[in-house]
Amino acid sequence: AVSVLAGTSVAALSSVLGTSRIVRAMPNLPSMAAAGASGLYAAPAVSDADRAVARALMEAVGAAVFVDSEAAIDAVTAISGSGPAYFFLMAEA
Repeated sequence: AVSVLAGTSVAALSSVLGTSRIVRAMPNLPSMAAAGASGLYAAPAVSDADRAVARALMEAVGAAVFVDSEAAIDAVTAISGSGPAYFFLMAEA
């Protein structure tokens, strides 16, 4: 399973979905124009083939990079989610 739910842990997703083969993905706003970048985190149960599918899925809207820990994907989420809001706020000012 590939999840784009911000802040929802692998453990929480696993309990709902009934699988531990989960990739958390966080695309950024330019993905809407196929010019984005996505951070990805693969749970330990995710196979190399699963990782390749998730990477290909997210590369359809831009670059995709795996991070090494769930904490790192939470940081990516914070930057991807909050970064554009700060930029637009500054541009508006």
